[in-house]
Amino acid sequence: MKSKFMRRGSCLILAGLLAVSMTACGKPSAKKLSDAAEKKVEAEEIALEDLKDTDNSKKNQKALKNGLLVNTTGEEFVDVFEDELEGFKIEDFGEPYDIDLEDFEAEDFKNISVYAKGDNLTGSENMKDVDLELVCVVEFEDSKKSDELFEDLMDKFEDLADDADIDLEDLSKDEYMNKGNKGHLIINIEAAAVFDVMFELQEGQGDMFNDDVKEAYKDTVGDLRIVIGFYYEGGVMTTIIGLSGDDMEDISTLAKAIGVKDPLTIESNDEMANAFVALYAPSYYAYLAKAQEAAQLIREHNEEVEAVKEEIDSSLEG
Repeated sequence: MKSKFMRRGSCLILAGLLAVSMTACGKPSAKKLSDAAEKKVEAEEIALEDLKDTDNSKKNQKALKNGLLVNTTGEEFVDVFEDELEGFKIEDFGEPYDIDLEDFEAEDFKNISVYAKGDNLTGSENMKDVDLELVCVVEFEDSKKSDELFEDLMDKFEDLADDADIDLEDLSKDEYMNKGNKGHLIINIEAAAVFDVMFELQEGQGDMFNDDVKEAYKDTVGDLRIVIGFYYEGGVMTTIIGLSGDDMEDISTLAKAIGVKDPLTIESNDEMANAFVALYAPSYYAYLAKAQEAAQLIREHNEEVEAVKEEIDSSLEG
């Protein structure tokens, strides 16, 4: 009797473990992210209407610093931001990236859950002070339409990689996979490594950035890590973005909870750094140009100060 009871108990335990494991490994969902954000990282849920309200600005900023959660739908988003979006169509979001969203309506974005945690996102002189962890899950009403959108997005990335002479076959399956209705793209690199690539590409095209400017700029990013995880599976799109010089524990916790590969566990190779540059080089070159201009102004200022100092010293000695 005791043996039979123990066998039954063991079966129940195994069944329970199986159920838990199947739940954890299933497709991501907005509800999974919402539950995990509340229970595992203690996010404060904020209604979209309250997030928009400028009277709640200080409260929202505090919530963002500690980690906030927003659960909404495409339809609600359009309703809440009706005034801000006046004259703006959904397809306009895709135009800068040559992505066709003409057939999409607000109702197509069925459930949306967003977790965000950030500090020093504006007004910081050094990028190394930035701290951002963002996880977003979007469920689409029509998986066939979202399959086409995913295919379009990946085609654009592959075209960019091809233009930059990047062989996607050099990437591991953990970094990049595209199966039409399922796939992912993961980038996990140090910001300094990205700029090394950019400086290398700039060599031979004129001395736009001298060694002093390069070192000064790399110092502004410090140990900043850039993490991007883009995942799609059967009507559900998940995006993870991290920018920080510290551990991004919430990203790891939430990625595991919703059932996607933790981007922080994937080490990107040099090809992915090149791919990142291909995607974002224009904006970074603009930033670097400003950095060079600022550095030049500082040098000129220091030279002027030194000249005045020498003049004063000379007068005192005379």
